[in-house]
Amino acid sequence: MNCYLKLYDNMKMRKVLAAWAVALAVMCAAVGCVEERLTGDPSARLEFSCDTLVMDTLFAGVPSRTSRLMVYNRNDRALNINTVSLGGGERSQFRFNVDGHIPPEDNRLTDIVIKAKDSLYVFVELTAETEEEVSSLLVEDSLMFLCNGTESRVQLVACAKNARLLRNCSLEGDMTFDSVRPYLIYGYLHVPEGNTLTLTAGSTLYFHDGADLVVDGNLRSDGTLDAPVTLRGDRLDRMDDDDGTPYDYMPLQWGSVYLQNGLGEHSLTYTVIRGGTHGIVLYGERNAAPGLTMKNCVVTTAGGYGLYSRNGDVEMENCVISNCGAACCLMLGGRLGMTHCTVANYYTYGTRSTPAFVVTNYETADGGASVSYPVKSAVVENSIIYGGNGAELALMNDTLRDTEFNVLISYTLVKGEQQDGGMFNRVLWSGELGSAADAVFMNTDISDIEETGYYDFSLAPRSPAIGVANKEVAIHCPEDIRGVSRTDDDGPDMGAYERTED
Repeated sequence: MNCYLKLYDNMKMRKVLAAWAVALAVMCAAVGCVEERLTGDPSARLEFSCDTLVMDTLFAGVPSRTSRLMVYNRNDRALNINTVSLGGGERSQFRFNVDGHIPPEDNRLTDIVIKAKDSLYVFVELTAETEEEVSSLLVEDSLMFLCNGTESRVQLVACAKNARLLRNCSLEGDMTFDSVRPYLIYGYLHVPEGNTLTLTAGSTLYFHDGADLVVDGNLRSDGTLDAPVTLRGDRLDRMDDDDGTPYDYMPLQWGSVYLQNGLGEHSLTYTVIRGGTHGIVLYGERNAAPGLTMKNCVVTTAGGYGLYSRNGDVEMENCVISNCGAACCLMLGGRLGMTHCTVANYYTYGTRSTPAFVVTNYETADGGASVSYPVKSAVVENSIIYGGNGAELALMNDTLRDTEFNVLISYTLVKGEQQDGGMFNRVLWSGELGSAADAVFMNTDISDIEETGYYDFSLAPRSPAIGVANKEVAIHCPEDIRGVSRTDDDGPDMGAYERTED
């Protein structure tokens, strides 16, 4: 008997719930009718979040990131948008969807209802067509809305770089890259053994996320003061932060430049490398020291090392290496000559424990064994080694093995407490400077980028590096990285920049 009563009660409850469901459906339908009562009044118009949608700069042939447009109905009644279409029709290079509704091939949607006091999302993308021998393109169209007999237009504008796309490319023979169009690299660009890649003045290489330049042959980069060679990531937009920081100036945006020919001869002049995993990685072997000459170069904002040299033979003049997650310069054995260079590490994208500048004659291999790499000669003259940590110079000598460790730091400003010994000649230590120790460079952060610009490692007005470099050394490097004379005043300055009065 109790079972029958429970069954009866359950059936009764189901009928009640069903009745309530019907009633609620009727009520919702009635409310919906009220909300979506349309007006055909021509004065009831749409409004938009902008009248011109300017998209981030992009690459021709590569789909853009999605841009967003808001469409508003400020009226008390719903509006029926008769059509939403692209002015270019089927031939338009733009694409759009409205609240997830994708138009057919004619790029035209019809009868879209926007409720009273409501809004719609319109998402716009673009794949710009490529054109031969043109470095950049301006792509334009319009998004047209017809509502109650009134047509409204939102202009669509984008600038596209017409790049040569290279994907997992291994060069065949010697190759020269010019500045007519930039190069966009996916995966890797490989220079085989016996071949030379030459980058002419003004050429730009954009690397996609994780892409590397791998050189088993030789690399030559012939930039000039007015037309430097640039290697950077391919993101052309900005971060959504207070300063609108360009992704181009963020670390880990692409891979690295690997120079891994033990007998390679590489030369870089007026070349900028920024935003990679590492800047330059130079690999030599115990009996094979590749040569690398760098003049008037900038390597900046690497997630790891700016320049890592293992048993290399490196000559640097008027170079700036800055803001790296590990050391800006690490020399593991080999030779190094550094004249009028600025090494400045104010990396803020993670914790950094490694000093800005490291010279060592050993490394610890897997398993804990120590492997020796003799430092045959490391001479740093008229330079600056500085940064945000307390000590930015590390000289690591394996005295137990009596491995060569020939180092001379001369006429150089160094962040850290004074060290004595034959390796130092006329070194200016920050520990001796007092308050002047914090007034070396013009700008050491990226805040207020619109006003102060990206980090500026030229010398501040009262920098302790002014006028105290070795004149005899400066004569052989008479102009700074900007072409400013070092010999026009009483004394040359330390570092890559000669101080000039505005």
